[in-house]
Amino acid sequence: MSATEAPVLLGRLCSSWRAISLSTPRLWATLHVCEPSNDPALLPSFKFQTKYDQRLEAMTAWLARSGNCPLSISFQSDFVEGTPSSVSFLGAIIPFASRWQKIQLMSLAPPLVEVLSHLTENDVPILQSLAVNNMCIQDELPPSQRWTSVQILHGRRLSEISIWSTYNIAAELPVRWNILTSLTLEDFSLNPPFTSGRALEVLSRCPELQTCRFNIVDWGTGGPVVGSIVECPSLNSLHLTCSGNPAAILRRIFEFLVVAQLKHLGIQGHGNPDSDSDSDTNFPAFHAASKEFESFSIHSTVLPRQAFFAVLRSLPPTLRRLELTLSSDFAVSDGVLALLTPSEDAVVSPFCPASRELVMKHCSSSNDALMHCIKSRMSAVSYESLEQVKVWFTREMPSDILPDLRDLVDAGLRIALYYHPSRARARTQFSPWLGLEVAHPNLPGYLLYQPSEPPT
Repeated sequence: MSATEAPVLLGRLCSSWRAISLSTPRLWATLHVCEPSNDPALLPSFKFQTKYDQRLEAMTAWLARSGNCPLSISFQSDFVEGTPSSVSFLGAIIPFASRWQKIQLMSLAPPLVEVLSHLTENDVPILQSLAVNNMCIQDELPPSQRWTSVQILHGRRLSEISIWSTYNIAAELPVRWNILTSLTLEDFSLNPPFTSGRALEVLSRCPELQTCRFNIVDWGTGGPVVGSIVECPSLNSLHLTCSGNPAAILRRIFEFLVVAQLKHLGIQGHGNPDSDSDSDTNFPAFHAASKEFESFSIHSTVLPRQAFFAVLRSLPPTLRRLELTLSSDFAVSDGVLALLTPSEDAVVSPFCPASRELVMKHCSSSNDALMHCIKSRMSAVSYESLEQVKVWFTREMPSDILPDLRDLVDAGLRIALYYHPSRARARTQFSPWLGLEVAHPNLPGYLLYQPSEPPT
């Protein structure tokens, strides 16, 4: 809810546009609600009640103008257990449950889960997408405040589910697994952990799954029974966050999961960067089974250095997009750029020659090394021309290299370089966008420097 949003902005142009805005329910069918913070350090207590009343009234008026349109609502709670204001905000959304289509509920305290538990699957007949963030230990709560008691998870049309939780409750959720097309389980529990074996068991329930994102905690003891192959024929995007023994996790997943239509794979997490033992991942055989594989992202911290570069070298030459998040080790950044830069040795096979988009985060290499890499790839006959380059540096901007790349930019190359600012920028006390991923995908604390509009 902001003056810059279309329905409000149109209403401020003139009376005619205001009439159009108020008579067009579809303009009011999307809403993000950020509950004002009750933290005295951010908002003085004497101002809180006024801010709270204003926001609740605005939210109610906004929804009242949405007619009978399906609703897309996101709610950012203040996450103070037992806060009456949070219950009031969520309670004001409940009467519109029959029109919920996409719902995102973030930082929910247990009392808010109890409010949701009073709804049944019949109360949300058109609900298609549900994303929740509940960072409470579930076994310490009464049954009415646990997600296992929330029956809207069993909605007849609910095909997209995202759950962030500190307790592994995936197997107990009342979900229609067989109709899911998108599933995110960011479980951060250690008791019990969401192991690679449990991840494969969940995947075996989801024959229609197209996109999947898992946080897996495994020290190498959570593998499935040998021979229990899991096929996901429709899965095209898979993202794995690995903790414990990432190499063992990936080896199990890649050995027992068959994904013939996979287009994108993302891997992140933290392993031992100096360990070279037990680092085989079965990655080449895994991606070779998919003829559609075209996009890959990986954090260099997920595997030992040698295994990380082995994974990169095994990438198929048909890969179209490569995204790398690097460690603070200068050798890793320099090694990656050396791999990306075409070799003058004719014996060396080109690295990802079909890639048209390169993304590097936490890059510590020099501007000159990056510029040499870009120019070399653009001029090499065995490489396709780059279309987009994005780089986040771990330092301030020493010099401007964009004028030296102007000819390539004029020819169609989109390039965005992100640098650390020279000093921290002050934060505002409150933002109506809190809880949203806003326009540009900058990492926090970075400044963008580029020659033209941000790449799309």
